[in-house]
Amino acid sequence: MSLDADILNDFYQESNIIINESIELLEEMEGDFSQKQNLKVFGNKIDRIMGASASIAMMAEPDHGLNLVTDYTSLCKMVAYKAAEIDTNAKLYDVTVALLLDAVEALNILIKKIELPMAELKQVISPNFIERLRWISEQFSKQSSMKAQSEIDDLMKKLGF
Repeated sequence: MSLDADILNDFYQESNIIINESIELLEEMEGDFSQKQNLKVFGNKIDRIMGASASIAMMAEPDHGLNLVTDYTSLCKMVAYKAAEIDTNAKLYDVTVALLLDAVEALNILIKKIELPMAELKQVISPNFIERLRWISEQFSKQSSMKAQSEIDDLMKKLGF
């Protein structure tokens, strides 16, 4: 099934706006633990990309890059929501915000290259990023519910990590 170029272009344009807003928001939050609730705002922004990519992916082949973007943004949203629940660990907050900044930059590349084969797209997500994500995920599991932790683990497996 072929995707309409106009639909992908609209998705790219809207995603680009959201990505720029997200980077700006995360940069404002960097180093300021009092803004941790803004991680939910970030999560909501990323959710818009996730929803759009999931909807458009229904018209695409199962191995289309939109499916990777959907899973990747779902993971970013989950991490943001978990980080918003951090009560006292400002260092974990700082590390998470830095990780999310890197994640959004990678997301920008994923969306720009969305027509590439899935194997090539997955190379955009660096092994270093995955290790940092695993470490943060472990920290969340020490602080909160195992249910959310298993959801993060499931998404990482779905992405092939």
